[in-house]
Amino acid sequence: MARNISDIAEEALALPEASRVFLTEKLLETLSADAPLSDVWRTEVQRRCAELDAGAETYPAEQVLAELRGEAG
Repeated sequence: MARNISDIAEEALALPEASRVFLTEKLLETLSADAPLSDVWRTEVQRRCAELDAGAETYPAEQVLAELRGEAG
């Protein structure tokens, strides 16, 4: 049975951050030069990956979203 891309995405988003970064880099490596990813976005993704590789401080999405909703205490 073929897996639904939405299910795969949901599982990927549930991975630990380091695993998501690894998966993102691997997926980006598979894109061809004519993939519908703009040069600006490709550069931004590469910049963000480099920042993470260099040890940029990150926060769990749940924490950021809670702060945006005013739920953080």
